[in-house]
Amino acid sequence: MEGKKKIIMLGTGSATVTRCYNTCFMIKTEESMLMVDAGGGNGILYQLQKAGINICDIHNLYVTHAHTDHILGVIWIVRMIMQKTLAGKYDGVLNV
Repeated sequence: MEGKKKIIMLGTGSATVTRCYNTCFMIKTEESMLMVDAGGGNGILYQLQKAGINICDIHNLYVTHAHTDHILGVIWIVRMIMQKTLAGKYDGVLNV
């Protein structure tokens, strides 16, 4: 029997919105999570918190293309994971 699979939308929108998070989502299985894109900025941190996703559980990130509304949030994901790593609170690696 297959395990549970879930898509968690972290927001959709366009590159010009200010209060709506741009397109990105998580694909979650019982074994792992894959983050697809990271949106347009530091709003990703709030969206992850709202969705109940611990940044320490993110180990796979796929960036579909280099438009700013898909890639700027990557900076914040990497930054926060590095802070957790330096504090001894992140195990493993982030695969991008």
